[in-house]
Amino acid sequence: MRPPLPTSSRRRGFSLIELMITVAIVAILARIALPAYTNYVLRSSVQEGLQALASGRLKMEQYFMDNRSYVSSGSTCGTGIGSGLTLGVATVGKFTISCTATGASGTPANTYTITATGSGSLTNFVYTINQDNTQTSTINKTGWGTGGTVQCWISKALARRRVAGSTLIELLITIAIVAIVLAAGLPAMSTWIGNVRARNAADALQNALRLGQSEAVRRNASVSLTLTADSTPGTGSSASGTGINWVLKDAGGNLIQAKGTEGQNGVTMATKDSSGAAYAFAGVVTFDGLGRTDQSAVLQFEFSASGGDHPMRVWLTPAGRVRMCDPVRSSGDPQACE
Repeated sequence: MRPPLPTSSRRRGFSLIELMITVAIVAILARIALPAYTNYVLRSSVQEGLQALASGRLKMEQYFMDNRSYVSSGSTCGTGIGSGLTLGVATVGKFTISCTATGASGTPANTYTITATGSGSLTNFVYTINQDNTQTSTINKTGWGTGGTVQCWISKALARRRVAGSTLIELLITIAIVAIVLAAGLPAMSTWIGNVRARNAADALQNALRLGQSEAVRRNASVSLTLTADSTPGTGSSASGTGINWVLKDAGGNLIQAKGTEGQNGVTMATKDSSGAAYAFAGVVTFDGLGRTDQSAVLQFEFSASGGDHPMRVWLTPAGRVRMCDPVRSSGDPQACE
């Protein structure tokens, strides 16, 4: 017997949000890692040329001590670099090493200049050293130099002042990150706002019921709380079993306090009995001088909001007990509904 087919399966491929995350990560790595790696490779290659110049100078000085001249014939430097290479022309890494020696007419050559000329990625990199250990750099590359000659060896990119503004890659990274945050956070934010609206509406009714009860006890007379759907509640507002605005009146019908629901658009209320079943509520609760209600059974006012997933309830017992509870919490939790 064949096993039952799964009711649903994930399709192969990538979602748009996964693709955007990948693009953002690749862009960040390209922005940070590639320039750093390229600079590291250049610095390593430059060091090969500089080491060749330093080694060449040492060999030239040794040759001069033995021969009292820097040349072997003409202007050809009289020593080698590396393993037996003539110092006249040699290649080390991406550098071509050349050497010229000169002297006054009729006298041994007593000056020389060794030059390392770069190629490939080191094109426009030229370093020199002479018999006085004078070191120069002539570099024409962004971040390293502008073509002028300086009296030192530049072995790494120069610190540069950042130009105000944003590059295209920085703008693309920002857009990708914002898109990811919005795609991930907006649904959760909308749900949270809806839940806050439901809680605020439930808290407002709880406070209204307690105010009506305390006024009845203080006056030792009946006080009624009328729920209404009127946006501007008053003494003439009609009662509604699903209204979330309210009017508090004394026994003579005089207004004590009225309250609308500013900022609670999208909130709805349903009235239920103690078991959670729907209950036909007339929309008016009356407290007597002892704080008791005229209701014969427990009432639950359940508030929910569009976009939210967490309703809140307000309990009202015939004895006048008022409390807000969370129907999502399990039994035994102090905030759970009874």
